[in-house]
Amino acid sequence: MSILLLTAAMLHDVGKLDELCYERAIGYTVEGQLLGHIMMEFETVSKAMDAIEGFPANLKNCCAASADSHTANMNLARRSCR
Repeated sequence: MSILLLTAAMLHDVGKLDELCYERAIGYTVEGQLLGHIMMEFETVSKAMDAIEGFPANLKNCCAASADSHTANMNLARRSCR
């Protein structure tokens, strides 16, 4: 199994952690309502990749494509990250 596929599986829905709030009942944060978990996932993962010195740009693009395609455009991610 490819490292990229394992990475995508581990990061799948990581944006949900910030999209939802867990005070009295599960609900949506303001940011979650405005941005949604996919955008929030991309921002979280992007910041983490930027913090790693020398992180390969092509791998960052593949991770971005994976985050974007996790609900829809899987063909684009497959073509982009071979």
